Amino acid sequence: MPSAKEEILDKIRKALSVGNDAPVAPDLTSPIYAPLPDEDLVVAFAQIFKEKGGELFYASSEEDLAEGISSFLQNYGYKEVHVWDPIAAEFLTDKNCKLITNDKNFEQVEVGFTICEMMVARTGSILVSSAKASGRRLTIYPPHHVVIAAASQIVADIDDAFKALKRLYPEHLPSMVSMITGPSRTADIEKTLVLGAHGPKRLTLFLLDDLQ
Repeated sequence: MPSAKEEILDKIRKALSVGNDAPVAPDLTSPIYAPLPDEDLVVAFAQIFKEKGGELFYASSEEDLAEGISSFLQNYGYKEVHVWDPIAAEFLTDKNCKLITNDKNFEQVEVGFTICEMMVARTGSILVSSAKASGRRLTIYPPHHVVIAAASQIVADIDDAFKALKRLYPEHLPSMVSMITGPSRTADIEKTLVLGAHGPKRLTLFLLDDLQ
């Protein structure tokens, strides 16, 4: 019989196989704390993240993660990558692309790789802060934002995320904390949905399984 971990991985693969071409309309009738769509936080997060327009790659090992990033860079044709965080940069070495670790030529940036503080399963959101080396700009300015994270960083709800944030920074919270839920979008202009109006129009997450 398959192990519990194999069953979880199978559920994640099924969740990621669902397309997300059309934006999902919000369900304004649901209670704020309605049950999550799946009891496993990783599966629940994957489902909602995809529904919100995110692109998710789930890696079962660091080797899978490295291969996934290589394929990603090749498929998109990125030759230069802005990555200011040493943790994220480790996964981008020897990937046949130039790593820019400062704000040189920042106005021409196409893609930025960052890490995050945590992720929220209920909303499919990624929580970032100015305390990371990516600062305030690298999560907002590039047209394509790519996040590298671990499954253990997923929490159930927003209040859990802020409790965890207070534990990480007991003295002073970061000066900027932001919740990213899918690509930047607006429908303010003639009620037409526009992606990338106030930030990245593509959001990609590489999620590393760190459950043993």
